[in-house]
Amino acid sequence: KSCPARLPLSDLADQLKHRLDLPISRPGVPAGGRPASLRVEVQFQYSKVVPIQKRIFELMDEQRKLHRDVTNLQIGKELEFEDDWDLPDKRDLADAETKADGDDGDDGKDS
Repeated sequence: KSCPARLPLSDLADQLKHRLDLPISRPGVPAGGRPASLRVEVQFQYSKVVPIQKRIFELMDEQRKLHRDVTNLQIGKELEFEDDWDLPDKRDLADAETKADGDDGDDGKDS
């Protein structure tokens, strides 16, 4: 037998799995009869593309910022998006350069 059951899609808008008991309309059941229900596990997934598309746009934006900062470095300008990058502290860079200048691999002996 088939009986109708209704579930608004707005109840599934979060796109997660839900376990529900849906009331079923049974024709020919006298008033006051025992109500029937259907236990279901449902998930409405309106798009698999939307989350992927969102991630692509985020990566493209990051890539655009990276290209812009690389170009700025090449032409001697300051970084525009310095806060977006996980760069070492400038103080650490200065210390590393000092060590590199002091240690040129020459131990003072002539061959």
